[in-house]
This record gives sequence, C-alpha cells and structure tokens, in this order.
Amino acid sequence: MPTEDSDDSTLNKIINKLSKVHYIAVLGGILVILVLAATTVWVTNSAGSGTAAAVGRVSEFYVEELANRRVQFITDEINRNYHYIGNALQVITKDDLKDKKSLRKYLGKLRKLYGIETFSFVDESGIVYNEHSTVSGLSRYPFLQGNLEKPVLSTINLYGAEKQVILALPVNNMSFMGKKLKACFVQVNIDRMVKSMTLHTEGMETYCNVYYKNGECLTNTDFGNFESGKNFLDVMSESKLEDGKTVHKIKNDFDFGKSGHVNIQYHGIDAYVYYAPVDRSNWILTILVYNNVISRQINSITSRILNRNRVQIIITVLSLMFLFITLIALNRRNSKLMIEQEKTVADRIKKEYDHLKQQAEEAAKEQLGMFEALSRDYKNVFRVDPVNRTAEVLKLTGYVTKGLSATAPEIVPYEGLKNQYIKDRVYSEDIEYMQQCMNLDNVIKKLSVKNEYESSFRVLDEGEVHFYQFKFMLLENKAIIAGFKNIDDVVQAAKERETLIAMSETDLMTGLLNRGSGERKITEALKAGKGGLFILLDVDKFKSINDNYGHETGDKVIIAVGDCLKRAFRDGDIVFRLGGDEFSAYAPKVQTERNAKKILRRFEENLSEIDIPELGDRTICASVGATIIPVGQKEDFSEMYKLIDSGVYESKKVTGFCVTFK
Repeated sequence: MPTEDSDDSTLNKIINKLSKVHYIAVLGGILVILVLAATTVWVTNSAGSGTAAAVGRVSEFYVEELANRRVQFITDEINRNYHYIGNALQVITKDDLKDKKSLRKYLGKLRKLYGIETFSFVDESGIVYNEHSTVSGLSRYPFLQGNLEKPVLSTINLYGAEKQVILALPVNNMSFMGKKLKACFVQVNIDRMVKSMTLHTEGMETYCNVYYKNGECLTNTDFGNFESGKNFLDVMSESKLEDGKTVHKIKNDFDFGKSGHVNIQYHGIDAYVYYAPVDRSNWILTILVYNNVISRQINSITSRILNRNRVQIIITVLSLMFLFITLIALNRRNSKLMIEQEKTVADRIKKEYDHLKQQAEEAAKEQLGMFEALSRDYKNVFRVDPVNRTAEVLKLTGYVTKGLSATAPEIVPYEGLKNQYIKDRVYSEDIEYMQQCMNLDNVIKKLSVKNEYESSFRVLDEGEVHFYQFKFMLLENKAIIAGFKNIDDVVQAAKERETLIAMSETDLMTGLLNRGSGERKITEALKAGKGGLFILLDVDKFKSINDNYGHETGDKVIIAVGDCLKRAFRDGDIVFRLGGDEFSAYAPKVQTERNAKKILRRFEENLSEIDIPELGDRTICASVGATIIPVGQKEDFSEMYKLIDSGVYESKKVTGFCVTFK
C-alpha cells in the first residue's frame, strides 16, 4: 500500500520533470519569438518595395479587364436591341396594322416584353408612331431625312441634357393606313447606360465614359475630374503623359479604332486610362482609375498583414508564458478539484431528478385542466390515440369516443345533430377541404408546429346549412384531445358586421369609396409618411350636362367617370368620390411624375372611350390637380387637398383634358 511519503516523493518527481520541461519550453519560446521578429522585418521591407511594382501591374490588368467587359456590355446591348427590332418585324400581323389603336397596343406589348422605353414605326412621309403618340419625325430624327437601306446607329438630344441612341432597321413590304412603312427603331438612354457601368464603392471609384473617334463626348456623365462633356483628346493634350506616349499616338488609335492605355497627370492627380473601340459603332469606351486609389488599397492590405504579424507575436509570447505558469498550478490542484467536482455532479443529479419529478406532476395537472377548459367551450370532447387511432372520429363514421380513457372508450353519437352521420352531411363544396383538415396525419403535422389547431366547415341537416368548428389540442405526453361545436351565431354576426362596414364606406352611385372613408384612409397613409401620387379632379362643364340632358344623364356621366378612374389606378390604390362631379385618388407606390403621367394618360384615354347615347358626339373631359409626395415625408390631408385643389383651378383655364402638378 502506498504511503503519504511515497505520494509526496512521486509528486516531487513529477514537479522536477515539469520544471525541466518548463525550462526547455522557455528556450523554445524565445527562439520562436526571434524567428517571428525576423520574419516581420523581412515582410515589412519586401512589402514596401513590392507595392510600387504591384500598383502598375494591378492597374493595367484591372482597368483593361473592366474596359473589355463594358465594351462587351455595350456591344451586347446594341445587338440585343437590333434583335428585338428584327423580332418585332417578323411577328407583326395585319391585325396589328389595322388602325392606330391596334398598332399602339402592339407597340405597348413589345415595350413591356423587351423592357424598352420607346419602340416606334415610321412611314414614308416621316410620321412616327409609338405607343402613346403620333408625331412628325423628320425634324426630330435626322436619320429619317434620307433613304434608309441598312441598319442605322445614331445619337440625338431629345430630352434636355440626356442623349439618346437611335437603333433603326429598314422596313420592306409593309404598309400602315395606306402608307408604306419606312423604318422601325428604338431609343436607348446612353447616359443611363454609362452610369450603370460606373462603379463607386467605399475607397474605390472606377469611372467609365464613351467618346466619338474625334474625341467628342457622347454623354454628359462625369469622368473623374475631367470637365463634364469635354473632348477626350483635348484633355490628353492638357495632361502630362507619364509613359512616353504622345497625343498623336492616341489620336491615331482613336481614328483606326485601336485599344490602348496611358498613365496621365491631370490637375495634379495621377490616373490610369484605358480605351477600346465598341463594335458596330464609331465609339470609343474609356475607363479611368486613380493610381492613388489602387496604391491605397494595396498599402492597406500590406499594413493589415504586418499588423496581424505583430499581434500574432504578442499573442504567442503571452500564451507561452500563461501556459508555463498554468501547468505548474494545475498539477498541484488537480486532486482536490476532482473530489469537489464529483460532489458537485452528485448534487446536481439529485436536483435535476427532483425538478423532473415536479415537472411531471405539474404537466399532469395542466393536461387535466386543458381537458376541462376545452369541455366548457365545446359540447363534444374526446381523446385521440395517434398510435392505435382510437376514437375513429377522423374517419367520420358518425361516432366519437368520449372521456379521457383510451382503453375503454364510450361510443356516443354527435351531440346536437339530428342526423348522427356527419360524413354524409358535409356541404358538397367543403368535402375536399374537410377531408384534408380532419386527416389524422395532417392534424399531427399541424400540432407539431403549434399546440392548437382549428378547422371549420359547413354541414347540411334537414336542408339547413350549419357551421361546425373542430379544435384539436396537443398535451405534454403527445396525446391529442379534440372537440367540436356549432358556430352559426358567430358566423352570422361576422357577416352582418362586414356588410355594415362595406355599406358605410361605399358611395352608392359609383361603388367607389365615399368621402369619409377615402379621406380617413389617405390621412392615415400621409401621417405614416408613405408618400405617393395624390390627385383631385372634377368633370368639365358638368352643370351644362345636367341642364341640357337631365340629371339622369348626369348620373350616367358620374358613374362612367368613376369607372374610368378606377380602371386607370391599381387595386391597392385609394379611389373615392367626394361628391357631385368631384373625385380623388391616391397611389402610394407611384413615386415619380413620369409614372404618374402614365396613369393619368390612361385615365384620359378611358374618358375618350365613354359612350353615352344621350350625349351624342359630346366628349367628357376633366380638370386635374396632382402632386407627388416623397416617401418618408409626413403630410396633413387638408394642406395637400388645398394644394391640388389650386391645381384643378389652373387646369380649368385650359380647354380639354388638363393636369397641373403642384
């Protein structure tokens, strides 16, 4: 039997061995620290000398790769639009060319299908037809003034400063309204295309632009610190070229459609520029990245690597010191900790056993309470055994098991039904739904997500329709209890409430919302800062319609205008009648004047289609006031109403349909 002295001797031997190991580990740790320090110094020196060389190589590779991708993007965009035009010419039918309405409908389908803003046809006299209008195109589109025998790619200024690219194909053997069609073309906003290719991220800006071969800027997009719209070759002449290239060499590259790159210094800032030709055009695409951006990125990466090395050395030294001290202390306390741990584990096991016993007793009480609570609301309560499928209520035989005992169930008929076989009385439209709801596997699946599950369906009893509701509850021991009851009174009360609410919010003549409900809903939306389009309108010369044609005809006009307004807006929008010939509408998802004009143009077209025999050829027009409220800007209904009402007043001064934005 070992003695206390022998134990102490063994412990001393272990301690002596640990001391030798500790000494060796200290020497090893010092050696590791010296190696890490030397490595850090070498990496620092190498990083400084390698950064400068890396900047040039990374700049050339990065910018050239970006330029090639963007050239391909523009080329693909041109080819894709030519392909769209070709498809449009192939699939158009005689019915599409029957009249203006048919052609506009066809062009609208093309625009939506291909996501193009403008899709147009041109006849031999220079008249341009698009989805929304018919205009003379000879003054607007110079390419139409001559013969069009091949695809055309040109640029024009139609909308202020934003330039448009025109892609056109000649049309052969096709007529419209007695005139030959000359061309079909689309418009592409070149500024938006270039802006979509310009990259601005935190600490990394890449600029992109497109120029003609003579250096003239094709867009008004910013290109670094170059003046907006300035000739590229003029900028090169003013810049300091740092890689030996001359402006003459760059001009030759532009003239002959060659790609190239150059390091420049413009307004005191170093930059890297790459240029490349765009296929099927006389355009040159340029990419610019400032050298300090790339060097800053590389220096940042190098600095982070060096900092991580320093932190690694400090952490390694501290970890080694902590390990040496901890090993000695742990050996001395190990025996004592083991005894204390065993005692702690025994106490914890006893506490957990007592806790589980208490939980089991509380669960049994809770299950009995749930059964009693369900029994108070539901006349028929029964227990379902998911394993043996006791209580065959789920097969709807007409009987249920009653009581908590699953081994000796009491079979009783459904209480409250004159015909006990409920499966033969389910309303025909609810049979499939009832079978899904009452399927035992489906019930178990529902209860696995939530401990309660309800379903209801209709039952026919002696020709009368009744509503019944089933409720299932999952107990802690995975047992299922269920009950059902008649809910005719609840259903009837809900229906009456919905009917009264609908009647109180509806304008009886038009079927739209009335003034009270419309103002309330818009007021809530404006206070919440949802923003959107808010309009007010009244029918022009409505009093003369009542005076000359009678109030019955006037009512028909009111109903027709309300229907036109409802069809112009979407289902989620708020459309209501204020009274008389005044209407209002609110569209929270319309955030731009451009989209607002599309809706109001659709409303105007709807008005032009109103056909009331009593009015003869007389057309219906309206004066509209409108405003766009930014998202997040909370507004008062009364203030906004006054604002757009002043717009109605101004529109009244114009003959015919008119919209005034405020």
